[in-house]
Amino acid sequence: MDNIYEVITAMADRLRKGAERLQELRARARRLLGGLRSRLQRLAALLTRRRVALALGGSLLLILLLVLALRAPLPKVPVEREFATDTTPSPLLEEGPVYHAEAAAPQVDEPSGEAQASIAPEVPPEPAPEPVPPPPEDQVVTQLVWPIEGGGRIRAYGYGYSATFDDYRLHEGVDIFVPVGTPVLAAHDGEVLRVESGGWYDLSVYIAEGALMTVYGNCGEVLVGEGDRVRAGQVIGYVGEPGWAEVGEEPHLHFETRVNGEAVDPASLFGH
Repeated sequence: MDNIYEVITAMADRLRKGAERLQELRARARRLLGGLRSRLQRLAALLTRRRVALALGGSLLLILLLVLALRAPLPKVPVEREFATDTTPSPLLEEGPVYHAEAAAPQVDEPSGEAQASIAPEVPPEPAPEPVPPPPEDQVVTQLVWPIEGGGRIRAYGYGYSATFDDYRLHEGVDIFVPVGTPVLAAHDGEVLRVESGGWYDLSVYIAEGALMTVYGNCGEVLVGEGDRVRAGQVIGYVGEPGWAEVGEEPHLHFETRVNGEAVDPASLFGH
């Protein structure tokens, strides 16, 4: 009887120790799983940051390459001219003498004074047109000509979304979307203050008259220079690719109107 009791007691001790060992193994497994989960989370966060950094860097590199490609000058292709190689003398050379630039020209009898008077009566010279004085500095020109003949799709003045900067900001002019090479017209009579190259709107023309100044940005070619007087409707250049401030947009003319140095909505001066 005593032997049976000892056997049962020994078995109970073994079971108890086995249960304790099992609990210890479970706790250790939980600790290992917790550490592994933490490491996996840190690894996932690190991969996410690197993926975002790589995507951002790739986008910036693509934009930079696009800007450099747009601003790169087109290569000039030499024009080959073909010259005739026929050495057969012209029949005109056999008909009479040839007068060179150095040789004396043949003598021609000039008509007498009476004959000249009978042929062409004297016409008094026309008086030179009187110059139109510019308006006073505080006067604003209100009769404006639309700077693009026929118009085009327009982006209005004011706060709006910028595709170049991917945000909302003040647009101090109007954008008239037209193909590259479209003629740009002077909106009013005035003097060319300056022609700016490499600015926010790349090649730009500034024309002033009185208190009004107009700006023509994103030009590809300019036909006027600083100090020139221009007339309303005169072609002053041609539309080109957008400059830095609007490189994310399609080709267009950026047109601004400033009164006493302050930007105003061009629609208010055109009566639109």
